[in-house]
Amino acid sequence: MSSFHAAEYYELLGNRGGRLEREGPFLLEALAGAPSSRVVDLASGLGLHAHYLAEQGAEVDALDLSSGMTDHAQKQRPHARINYRVADMRHPQGGPYGLALCLGNSLCLLEGKDDLKLFFQGVAEVLQPGGLLITQTLNYDKPVMKKSRIRVEQESRDNMQLVAVKTFQPEATRTRLTIHYYEATPELLRESREESLLQHWTAEELINCATEAGMKVESSRGAYDGAPLTPDSTDIIFLFRKEQ
Repeated sequence: MSSFHAAEYYELLGNRGGRLEREGPFLLEALAGAPSSRVVDLASGLGLHAHYLAEQGAEVDALDLSSGMTDHAQKQRPHARINYRVADMRHPQGGPYGLALCLGNSLCLLEGKDDLKLFFQGVAEVLQPGGLLITQTLNYDKPVMKKSRIRVEQESRDNMQLVAVKTFQPEATRTRLTIHYYEATPELLRESREESLLQHWTAEELINCATEAGMKVESSRGAYDGAPLTPDSTDIIFLFRKEQ
């Protein structure tokens, strides 16, 4: 599947259900507590969070490894205060930033612990003293996450129907995610597939890597609404602060 079609599919399936209504208040709270309004959005994807924060007055560098995704985000969500560019989240450049964010379970796409350490070290290097980092990953210790499962998502728009069949296969310390896309229009039926290995980062591993990079936990939660982080939480959300 080309990155161009991937971006279109993510737009249809990933931009639903009041996501910014759930996540936005926490992002604004973090922005208000950051030492500056310069923001770096790592693995920025569709540009949803970058655009949301730019609308609130932030200056945002939105970085994603996929050129197809950054091109799509620039087209769909242009803003005078957003600079979209292709970059690896393990090696951010620019700054110094007051706030960094890596959401959407993107950290679990990293291949191993060395990459996770590189991420935190790279972020620490571009954050200004007292700067904040938000990370959000899924809690793979939750019992339901340890089971094989299937999820089907679908959306219809402009004479096009899109169905995504997602299979999750836990494999020790990671989960194999396979997505089969089916796109139907009056003229054609297109099928494509993508696969990812998602690392099961624990809260302890995230904290240890952040600590090694010179950051401390400011707060933790198990959901964007402020629910406490527990073994049964769906999310692992941390707000880290770089030491002064």
